[in-house]
Amino acid sequence: MSLVFVLNSKIFLTVFFCFVFCIGTTIIKIHNYRYKYNIFLFHR
Repeated sequence: MSLVFVLNSKIFLTVFFCFVFCIGTTIIKIHNYRYKYNIFLFHR
């Protein structure tokens, strides 16, 4: 029982970490894109 619980918690943490990492990289990409787009509009 405890072994299954540890295995499930490890899988959950791995999935949770990947989920947070994907969201973080997506937010960074969106911010970088908006920043470049704003600079482009400002210079134009």
